Amino acid sequence: MKAALLLFAVILLGSIFSNQVKAESSGLNGILYSEQQLTVSGTVKDESGQLMPGVNIRVDGTTTGSITDANGRYTINVPGADAVLIFSFVGYNDYRVPVGGRKTIDVTLQPSTENLEEIVVIGYGTQRRKDVTSSIAVVDVKSVTKAPVANVANALVGATAGVEVQSNYGQPGALPTIRVRGTGSVNTTDPLYVIDGIPMSSPDVNMSDVESIQVLKDAASCAIYGSRGANGVIIITTKGGAKGAPKVSYNGYYGWESPWKTIELLDIFQWAEMVVENNTAGGTTPPPLAADIVAHKTDKNYALYDGTVTDWQKELFQTGGITEHNLNISGGSDAGNYYFSVGQFGQDGIIIDTKYKRYSVRMNSSWQSRKFKFGENISFIYSQNEAVDNNGGRTPLEETIKITPNIPVYNPLKLGGFSGYDATLVGHDASNPIGSLLRASNLTLNKNFVANAFGEYEIINGLALRSTFGISSIESQNRNLTLKTDMTPKNYANTTLSETANWTYSWVWENQLTYSKIFGDHNITAMGAYTSEYSKWHSLGCSGNTIQTETNDVLSKTETGFTVSGNESETSRISMLGRLMYIYKGKYMLTANIRHDGSSKFGPGNKWGTFPSASAAWRISDESFMSGINAINNLKLRASYGVVGNDAPVGAYSYVSGLSSGLDYVFGGVKYSGVSVTGFNNPSLSWETVKQFDAGLDIGLFEGTIEGTIDYFDKRTIDMIIPVPLPPSSGSSGSIYKNVGEILNRGFEFSATFRKRIGEMDISVTGNMTTLHNEILDLGGAAPWNAGSTEPGNASRIEEGQPVGAFYGYRMLGVFHSQEEIDAYTKNGNLIQPGAKPGDIKWADLNDDGSITTVDREFIGSPIPTVTYSFSGNLNYKGFDLSLFFQGVTGNDIFAELVMWTEGMHNNFNCGTAALNRWTPTNNTSNIPRAVRNDPNGNITKVSDRYIKDGSYLRLKNASIGYNLPKSVTNLMKLNGIRLYATGRNLLTFTKYPFYDPEIGSFAVGAGGTANTSRGIDNGYYPQARTIIMGIQIDF
Repeated sequence: MKAALLLFAVILLGSIFSNQVKAESSGLNGILYSEQQLTVSGTVKDESGQLMPGVNIRVDGTTTGSITDANGRYTINVPGADAVLIFSFVGYNDYRVPVGGRKTIDVTLQPSTENLEEIVVIGYGTQRRKDVTSSIAVVDVKSVTKAPVANVANALVGATAGVEVQSNYGQPGALPTIRVRGTGSVNTTDPLYVIDGIPMSSPDVNMSDVESIQVLKDAASCAIYGSRGANGVIIITTKGGAKGAPKVSYNGYYGWESPWKTIELLDIFQWAEMVVENNTAGGTTPPPLAADIVAHKTDKNYALYDGTVTDWQKELFQTGGITEHNLNISGGSDAGNYYFSVGQFGQDGIIIDTKYKRYSVRMNSSWQSRKFKFGENISFIYSQNEAVDNNGGRTPLEETIKITPNIPVYNPLKLGGFSGYDATLVGHDASNPIGSLLRASNLTLNKNFVANAFGEYEIINGLALRSTFGISSIESQNRNLTLKTDMTPKNYANTTLSETANWTYSWVWENQLTYSKIFGDHNITAMGAYTSEYSKWHSLGCSGNTIQTETNDVLSKTETGFTVSGNESETSRISMLGRLMYIYKGKYMLTANIRHDGSSKFGPGNKWGTFPSASAAWRISDESFMSGINAINNLKLRASYGVVGNDAPVGAYSYVSGLSSGLDYVFGGVKYSGVSVTGFNNPSLSWETVKQFDAGLDIGLFEGTIEGTIDYFDKRTIDMIIPVPLPPSSGSSGSIYKNVGEILNRGFEFSATFRKRIGEMDISVTGNMTTLHNEILDLGGAAPWNAGSTEPGNASRIEEGQPVGAFYGYRMLGVFHSQEEIDAYTKNGNLIQPGAKPGDIKWADLNDDGSITTVDREFIGSPIPTVTYSFSGNLNYKGFDLSLFFQGVTGNDIFAELVMWTEGMHNNFNCGTAALNRWTPTNNTSNIPRAVRNDPNGNITKVSDRYIKDGSYLRLKNASIGYNLPKSVTNLMKLNGIRLYATGRNLLTFTKYPFYDPEIGSFAVGAGGTANTSRGIDNGYYPQARTIIMGIQIDF
């Protein structure tokens, strides 16, 4: 027995000694392995063949694990040949593979069709998707970046239900307007952007640097942002590095843009006939050129016209280049990670002299030392854009339509080198749009620096303190130079120069305490925070006239008309906020948020506001009675209610009445300098308040093959800020702003995704749709007012019972085809339109008083879509990928001011070929009225439904095809991966809108108007471009 024990001891010691030697030789002192241990290595790729950093690998049944490096490679020691490795990564299915004695195992992971474990950023924290109780949309950034977009805002087009993205202007560098769940105010309703935890007013970040985008849509999720959460919150998180050796990636493309549509205009002969006809009908003298051309007409042939023929649209539009280059370096270790990037973007535009350039630099890092984490996010973006120059208030597109084709573009004998003309010959004053653009420069330079640093300390297990300090410095300089140019009748009579500089400096300091604990069936997370913010805005402007040369274009060289202006304001905010999240048995969830904001914008007694919310969810699919229903893997019911605010419409000192100086007066024979109140401000003014109820259902079928979400929302803005007339006793005929208005936005949101792997082919189809009812419920006693300035008058009206910015005007019943029809249109035997002639419009006498007056106007359309939708398809097969993305709207109207420019025929400007179908005695069935100078019947000068066009469209927004080169090829090139791709934008458009482009936003902000009250008015919009790009992505 002793001998046996002694033999066993010798064998055991020998085994230990042997394994210790092996461990020491591999640098793994103190770890014991059996003699059967293996070292396994390999690579991990995604479904498209791209190497994946950050994939977790563990040995089943043990705590042994590893992670792939920046090049997707891993190495792991396994205890024996029969071990099983498990590969896992967020958004992908776990992959189990027996080792089977192999030393090299390469793995391809497939996307998970069930994303319930996905981490969602919720504002001051994160949450698993399966535990979310409110309405939060996650944008598929990976799909978006396969078809590159110029900025983050454009990446949101059709990306999620409930988010409407209006193309404000197609000009390079212009950001679209974003509305989350409708238009909740006549004032500013832009969402809040939170970039790496720092609140910002715009999404100024390179899309190539973006890791994730979440959209907080309901009040329950937005209440944590209090007085800035009423219009939704868009949370953008930028990229960080992954553990492993440095990884270098490049993505670049070059492409071409061109207008997808132009308008057919009258040629010089058709113009002459129309102008002679309208002057004859109006009792005026036709311009000499038109009269001469018509006078030389014999039968159907004109005498040879040997003058200039200019295609002004061809001169204005161009095929412009577009290019982008991004290079990033990332990596990390057990102690932390880093990410560094540089980017360049350039766009020529489809209208000449409208270039845009952008340069960006970013550096992110995050580090950890035991219980302490710290890091920073730093970015700098420089951009410059040349805006469209207007000569005399008309856009280049308007002038391009109106100017006649007999005028040449250039004249080297004139100062500036551009042609003018004798206005008396053609009877109009349209400017040379090319000269107007090229002899003026409206250049804006922007410098945006944003940085934040954070530190986090784990006090005890589950309790962490985090402090974040961020700063931003936003500088904008505009330089508007107009060079003296002789191009009669719209000269630039003098060289003028104006420069303005705006600087906004802000800082924010947030201190947050978070505690998480799981005990038994209970999961609790509590968060409390205190934040303080400060912002200062400073503006300086100078201008002058008369510079003797075109090269010394600096303000010190101006000789006359000097002006100087300046302004400054400061605001601050302090906040206390908290959140409690409770989950019971993983299926009953409750979240409560509250924020207490104090703002310097408001007067004493109104500085503080409290914004609470609560949401709950029931994961029905986890109940025992669902266990037999295998087709349903996820079924969750959600409900929420909350109160949020909107302080954006309120300025820095809105509660204090301002004074203006320079008002001299004489008293007692002595002259004194005086001041006067510039207006009456309301010391009781406060933020607008939004109360929102949301109910939703999330469903997943067949292990996530099909996922869907349905939401119903009721969003009511109360205390909306609107102007209310002052009583006569105030001594003023003006108005004062009060919190008295109310607006309703109500609707449904639907989204669904289908994912399937068929052999080696991955297919996914996604769609979403939003319905919306928008209505002004109450104006608090304020009278309705007009907005939306256009050439014929105000096109929009704000009135109870109507959508925000609804179109308002006369109703057209048709065209009088004969005198008999005019004579038959009577009231009590009297003609309703006694001055009408055949070919004039028949107007509706809505109040039935026998005459056409302003009280006969009605609401004639709405710019707000009742339905917005999108759908996309993605396919991956053996290295190839194909994606198609369609987006559309319906139920909205456009007020097309271009009707006046193309069908007006009331002056001597050129028109579109639609005017060829005008009413004439031989074409007396047309519904386009007659040509008549000065328009005595108001055929075109009345705001009417003649201008209303269907704004619905369906557009193929993006189509992209790519190919990942095989690994055998990239290995020979010493590269980790190469993807070649081609993308087309706006390739197909289905619409009834007859003019340049149906994507019309809020550019026409005129008297009494805002971006919300003046939307949907086409007054010469810079149209969207059709784009073709070709690019390459390289992983080194």
